[in-house]
Amino acid sequence: MGGFRDHPAQTPAEDERFSCGARFLSLRRAAVEGWLPSYPERTMEPTLPGVDDYPLPTLQEYIRQRPRPDVVGAGLGPATPYAHPVDQRLIRLLSRTSLQHATNRFLELAIDFFFTRIWQNSIPVASRSFPELNRIRAQAAETLGIAVPEIYVAAGERLGTVGTVGTDEQHFIFVDSTWLSLAPADEVLFVIGHESGHIHNQHVTYRTLAFLLLEGGASLLDRHPLLGLWAKMLRLLFEPVLAAWSRRAEVTGDRAGLLCGQDLRSAERALVRLMLGFARDTEVDIDAYLDDMRERPPTGLSARLGLLNATHPPIPRRLEALRLFHDSELYYDCLGHLHPERPLLSAAELNDRVDDLIAVL
Repeated sequence: MGGFRDHPAQTPAEDERFSCGARFLSLRRAAVEGWLPSYPERTMEPTLPGVDDYPLPTLQEYIRQRPRPDVVGAGLGPATPYAHPVDQRLIRLLSRTSLQHATNRFLELAIDFFFTRIWQNSIPVASRSFPELNRIRAQAAETLGIAVPEIYVAAGERLGTVGTVGTDEQHFIFVDSTWLSLAPADEVLFVIGHESGHIHNQHVTYRTLAFLLLEGGASLLDRHPLLGLWAKMLRLLFEPVLAAWSRRAEVTGDRAGLLCGQDLRSAERALVRLMLGFARDTEVDIDAYLDDMRERPPTGLSARLGLLNATHPPIPRRLEALRLFHDSELYYDCLGHLHPERPLLSAAELNDRVDDLIAVL
C-alpha cells in the first residue's frame, strides 16, 4: 500500500488568497445572520390539545364556508335568490342533528350500494355521445354559474326517470333514454336546468337521502342487512322534515329550470310529460286541466295525511307555483330584465301564495 503524499508548503501569495477567502465567508455569514429574523425558543406543551380546541364543522357549515361560483349568463348573482325561502332553513335544521355523522356514513355506504350499478350500466354524455344533451347541459350550467354536471344516460326502470344523485361534492344526473327520445330540446333544457338548480342550491346530499329513505331506494335498501335497519331508524327521525324540505326544494328546482329556458309553456309541457309518459302532450289543455284540479282539491284529514310524506308536490301545484314565479318581480329581477307593463307579485306575495299551494296540513 502506498503512503500519504506530502503536500508542498503554500506560497505567501496562496496564504494571502486563503486569508481573504476566509474573511469574505465570515462577513457573508454575519450578513446572513443579521438579515434572518430571530425567533424566541419554544418548548412543547406537556399536554395535548383537547377536542374542543379544534371543533369540527357540520357538513352544511363546511359547505356554506366553501367559496361558491358566481352566477353568470342571466346575471343571477353569487347567491340563489330564486330559491324558496324555507328551503335553506330546513337544510340547516336537518344538518344540525346529533346524528349528522351517522347520516353521512349511511349515505356513503348506500350510494356505493345503490348507484354504482346505475352509472356502470349507463353511457356518459360527451361531445360525441348525445351531443345535443351535451350542449343543453353546458347552457344550463352557464346560466346558473356552476360547473358542467356529469350526465349518464340509460334505460330507466320507470319512464321519465331523471334525477341528480350523490352528494353536494360528487354527483351526476341520470337521464332515462326513452324520455330523452320523446322530449323536445326546450323541455329537456327545463328538466336539466331543474336538476342543475339542485346542484346550485346544494340539494344533492339531502335529495339523495330523501330518495333512499322515502322513494324508490327504500325497498332496495331493505335487501342489505345493515343499511335496511339503518334506513328505518333514519326514516323515523327525519321523514316529516325531510319530505317537507324536499317539496320546497322541488319548487326551487322548477324555478331554476324556468330561468334556464325562459319559456313558461315549454316548462309546463315538460312537467305534464312526466305524467303522460308515451301519450302526446298536445292532447292536454293545461289551462283546463288546472281548472279541473282546482275544483277537486284533496279534502279531509286522511287525504292530506296521505300527502304528508310526499317528496314532490303534485304536478298541478307545481304548475301553478311556476306560473306564480313567472308573474313575479323576482323572476324578472333574477334575469336582469325590465318589469313588463302589467301587475307583478312582490316577493312577499309570491312566498305567501306558493306556501298556500304546497302546504299539506
